[in-house]
Amino acid sequence: MGKGFFWKLAAINIQKNRKTYFPYIFTCILTVAMYYMILSLAENPGIYDLLGGNIIVTILNLGCSITALFAVIFLFYTNSFLVKQRKKEMGLYNVLGMEKRHLGYVFACETLYVLAVSLILGLGIGILMDKLLFLILLKMFNGTVPMGFQIQPQVLYSTSLLFSGVFLAIYLGSLRQIHLTKPIELLYGGAMGEREPRTKWLSALLGAICLAGGYGIALTTTNPMDAIILFFIAVILVIIGTYCLFDAGSIAILKLLRRNRRFYYKAGHFIAVSGMMHRMRQNAIGLANICILSTMVLVMISSTMCMYLGSQEAIQRSCPQTFVVRAEGIREDLPRRMEAILEEKQIEGENALWYRYLDYTAYRKGNRLITDPAQAEAGSVVCGVIAVLLKDYNRCLAAQYTLEANEVILIPDYARYPGDRLWIAGQEYEIRYQEEKMSVDFVVREQSISGGYILIVPDMETLLRIDNVQRQEYGEEYSGQLETYYGVDLSLEEEAQVSLREEIRKALPEEYEVGIDLRFEEENRVMGMYGGLFFIGVFLGSLFIMATILIIYYKQISEGYEDRQRFEILRKVGMDRKEIRRTIHSQVLGVFFLPLLTSGIHIAFAFPFITRILWALSVPDRGLFAICTGGCFLVFALFYVLIYRETAKTYYRIVAP
Repeated sequence: MGKGFFWKLAAINIQKNRKTYFPYIFTCILTVAMYYMILSLAENPGIYDLLGGNIIVTILNLGCSITALFAVIFLFYTNSFLVKQRKKEMGLYNVLGMEKRHLGYVFACETLYVLAVSLILGLGIGILMDKLLFLILLKMFNGTVPMGFQIQPQVLYSTSLLFSGVFLAIYLGSLRQIHLTKPIELLYGGAMGEREPRTKWLSALLGAICLAGGYGIALTTTNPMDAIILFFIAVILVIIGTYCLFDAGSIAILKLLRRNRRFYYKAGHFIAVSGMMHRMRQNAIGLANICILSTMVLVMISSTMCMYLGSQEAIQRSCPQTFVVRAEGIREDLPRRMEAILEEKQIEGENALWYRYLDYTAYRKGNRLITDPAQAEAGSVVCGVIAVLLKDYNRCLAAQYTLEANEVILIPDYARYPGDRLWIAGQEYEIRYQEEKMSVDFVVREQSISGGYILIVPDMETLLRIDNVQRQEYGEEYSGQLETYYGVDLSLEEEAQVSLREEIRKALPEEYEVGIDLRFEEENRVMGMYGGLFFIGVFLGSLFIMATILIIYYKQISEGYEDRQRFEILRKVGMDRKEIRRTIHSQVLGVFFLPLLTSGIHIAFAFPFITRILWALSVPDRGLFAICTGGCFLVFALFYVLIYRETAKTYYRIVAP
């Protein structure tokens, strides 16, 4: 046989199997295009011209790694469907005299065809869409739109190299399956069902324990910093639990349905339940994959959308005024000096705010805030503590609160403090008032990433005593900051603010060790992080949605070909098309919406957990996250229904043409 024969046969095979091959090729093209686009964005030098560009590049590089990993796993997974459907065809070639090495040549030609089409069209689409994606990113961050069009050779090379390696590995995996399978197994491999599986109670128990553990972590973790640390543990437990329960739990449910005679002995139910029973292991893996991907899409898009939409609150928390000056130590004359500088420059400011405060870290155990690490026992919670003078607090709020020497006002940063007394720096204080939230935008709110407290103390003596105690107890590990804050809103251009910052640094004494923050710089930093995360969330969400669609499509195609002969027999014994359609609807509908329901349950349990993580990222608006989550779920559910309708039609056309 000449070499051209194998190329021609490979092209004919792809054409004849277009129902399964074309969606696979389309997915390969989109995956190549998306990887090229995100890698091209990460390598684009124009990103660095944006304020916060370094953060964006870091996030884009993370997205590149996830996309590459996704491409390897997902293309291997979808190729397994193709190999299973092609086994009968390959077995027939083998029986008719074609050796397995010849089958290897055919597979090599098919793989090269798919690789060539995927790279040519994928890179072409990626190059065309790259500029659009870059403009979207610039629009999100108010960047200057550059002219021109560029193609980055190193990105073309990296993309081609990655996917060439992936397709080589796929080819070797397919070749291994063909060589290890006997001809008779190849001939009937695509039509071989599974034996009725036994109920795996141990697996079901393990799944229940893992799921309960993941849900338990999500519901019981109250500290935002702990939520960040435990998030991946909870995710792994939920994934393991999902796979185990879909595998073992689904079999148990089907067997319970079979025992229910009133339900089972109906034409539609009997066929649907018995059909799923014998293929449940394969069904379970596919359904679990759909569930996990659906959950990832919902969590990723809803949380990053919430961060992006809530970014202004995060900016307000970290930089309440447009121009913020911090001086180390108690600097009573800082406000006077700042007002003199602004008056000299003929700059009018609004909403001026100044106060003195102590910012430090403590361990909370019961009603004690411990600053000696040696005394911090197991179970202590790390928290940020900020002490503000009562005099400054009253001035900022235009209020007239009064406190005795052993009293404080407490403002919890995350959860309400349970009690009316607090032990601080070796002395017990009575909580005179506990505010629900800060009435003025104190910049000190930004520090409480792990949850903490703002204390309003009665006088300077108390403030300095707390500072001295924690200095002594921490020793060289002292982490406190005794500072004076001055913030004001200035209606100046960005360049003028930068210039003013340098002039103020020169005008103030060196011992002040001044730090000056500008709102527009903080806004660019936060938008760079949250906007970049939202961009990656939508980008990867699109990838996972594409994966979900393809898994569902191949699941329906694969099961359709397996069920076709069974439904032909049923039609011959008297079942009409209407009954067949009703049976198909019962079988597909029951299985199809189980992953969506389960992903909804996962999201419901994860909701309080993710809100705590968002709080740690300075996005505390639970209502906004609830709206984002609910909206994303409804849109995804609608999209899911549309996929169901189309794939159900494909399934019906196969089993009842």
